[in-house]
Amino acid sequence: MFHRILHLVFTASYLGVQAQQAAHLPPSGAFDDGSGRMYFSGQMAFSIATFRDFATSPLFYNGPGLSVSTNALYRSGRTDERLELSFGIFSTFASVPNSDVLQSGGFSVFNTINLYYHHLFFIRKISNDQFRIKVGPAFNSTQNIRVNQGLFNNALGLENIANLMIAASLVRDFSRLKDKKLNFYLFKFMLPARRRELHVQINSGILNFNYRPGYAYAYDGEIIGTETSPLNWALQNYRWNMNGWRLQTRLEWLWYLYNGNAFSLFYHWDAAHAPGQFEAFQMAVHRMGFSYYFERKIKQL
Repeated sequence: MFHRILHLVFTASYLGVQAQQAAHLPPSGAFDDGSGRMYFSGQMAFSIATFRDFATSPLFYNGPGLSVSTNALYRSGRTDERLELSFGIFSTFASVPNSDVLQSGGFSVFNTINLYYHHLFFIRKISNDQFRIKVGPAFNSTQNIRVNQGLFNNALGLENIANLMIAASLVRDFSRLKDKKLNFYLFKFMLPARRRELHVQINSGILNFNYRPGYAYAYDGEIIGTETSPLNWALQNYRWNMNGWRLQTRLEWLWYLYNGNAFSLFYHWDAAHAPGQFEAFQMAVHRMGFSYYFERKIKQL
């Protein structure tokens, strides 16, 4: 009986030491070619938007806002796949020249709904242990909803900007694979092993579409009681056009926890120019925020 108790004590001690050592190691197999990891992510960002719609005025509108998004992410040594849905709301202001007709300022509520997807492939020939490069297609669709009461019949502005893009991603590995001791004479610090990465991504539009109306947003179509659909009335005179351009950049600093989850800080810049049928629409959005990645499961390839 005594031998059994002693054996259990030594076994428990050994397992405790192994668990303690494992706690100081980064998650194994996170980015090798033999496994992939699936994540669910939530993001929040402080944003600044700038836009100009020549169909109503040449004024620039600028203002702050808040963006939230949710992601489904699959990442391995071979591929990188992301599906993202985001929402943004902004309070934008325009400086209007003083006159007897125009007010000294303009205000517009600017809302965006964005759907994004990419599938990137690892380029082995130009990558190494520190730098990993992935290239592939991406799709981005943005629906803008703008309200400016000072424009009267043109108060409501709607446009959809859809882009088929080419995306290139560079991942720089800054992982610390072993514990590191720092000795400052009076003070000593222990930096535990940590998996860290810097992600840089650039997207450029190849096929650029926009769904916009004609010269102005004046909704002057007839309304026949309940026979007229509000959506059809709002989208009258709209048509698809293939023109313009779109550029996106994303910079993300990401570090992993010992349970497989991860934190990140990111900066995202998105700019688009959509000529439409007659008058152009331009926008640029800056987002700075943080995200938390929940690891769902590890898939062996």
